[in-house]
Amino acid sequence: MGVFVAPISTTKQNFIDFIESSDIYSTEITGEKALRNSDIFTGINIISGDLGQSKFRPTKNSEADEQFLKMINKRPNNKQSHYMFMYATVANLILSGNSYALIHRDKLGVVESLEFVKPEQVNVIQNVTTGEWTYDVTMDYGSIMYKCKPEDILHFRITTVDGFLGRSPLLSLKDEVAMQSNGSKILSKFFANGVFGGGILKLKGGYVDNETKAKIRQDFEKANGGSTNSNGVIVLDESTEFQEYKMNTDILKLIQGNKFSTQQIAKVLGIPLNRFGMELVNSTDSGANDIYIASTISQYERAICDEIEIKTGNELELDLTTLLNDTYEDRRKRVFEGKQNKELLKAIKTNEIRDYLGYADVEEGEELMKVDGKEGVSASEES
Repeated sequence: MGVFVAPISTTKQNFIDFIESSDIYSTEITGEKALRNSDIFTGINIISGDLGQSKFRPTKNSEADEQFLKMINKRPNNKQSHYMFMYATVANLILSGNSYALIHRDKLGVVESLEFVKPEQVNVIQNVTTGEWTYDVTMDYGSIMYKCKPEDILHFRITTVDGFLGRSPLLSLKDEVAMQSNGSKILSKFFANGVFGGGILKLKGGYVDNETKAKIRQDFEKANGGSTNSNGVIVLDESTEFQEYKMNTDILKLIQGNKFSTQQIAKVLGIPLNRFGMELVNSTDSGANDIYIASTISQYERAICDEIEIKTGNELELDLTTLLNDTYEDRRKRVFEGKQNKELLKAIKTNEIRDYLGYADVEEGEELMKVDGKEGVSASEES
């Protein structure tokens, strides 16, 4: 006997929230519909893209199966490249808190491929007697269903409260997304209406029932409202009088200038504001990037690499050289630029610099660097 644990849809979650707090929230903040919000889309695209471009490598003082490493870094399965596999994995981690990949092995137990599956294709079941977890995976082709043991599937998760199932960090953005969505709707309606911002249409003489009023209002809006009728002429007869509302443009300015929701989304996702096109205060771009890698990127890296190690035995890490601005060209710039660096170079041996830049040692490399003040250093740049 087991307990069936299926991903809760946003609609079901809304109903549960209403029962618990009498508050219905209709804006989608998890799942693919959350990508309709531009800030959430930007955040997911940044994190997924950064991790997608980073390849796996063995951790220091450890070895990994070369065949497995080549497979996961080149083509995890016959449908996806490394980038697309990692991008989809991380995107679903953020959107739902969980991400999955089937482990396909040959007859000898060697991992042949990793097949990405969407969270909604996976049902998690716990045996109430033994506490063991199993996975029912329904593929989107061929009416195929896999019944998997934990060792047969990679289950990546973040922000977990029970140590097994993850929860999307976007759940904490309910109010912020609603505020941003409502503000966008007000702006959209204002620009769609053009200069016609609504008003009072007075009917002179006689009583008119509600049905007739509604019909007159609809006809009047159709004739005079909308961007196509902007700055047009309003024609009235003696039986009607129109008084236009005065639009408070301060509200529109407040909505357009509101950065609170974007800042909150960036905070929850752990992304520097400069990646959203906003200016940083009291910090530099490089400093913010270092914090982003050390806190945000590292937690996704560990969630993914730890699961791979547990299920396949390969102790891996991600090569974050590009994100850290620590490529050969980046290192060369740091060595050869700036007066302060030139002074520091005088206390460093030639071979130490050559090793830092990836060059082989030379016989005279035990001597201290010689700085000429113009070109940077006098050591040969050729290996």
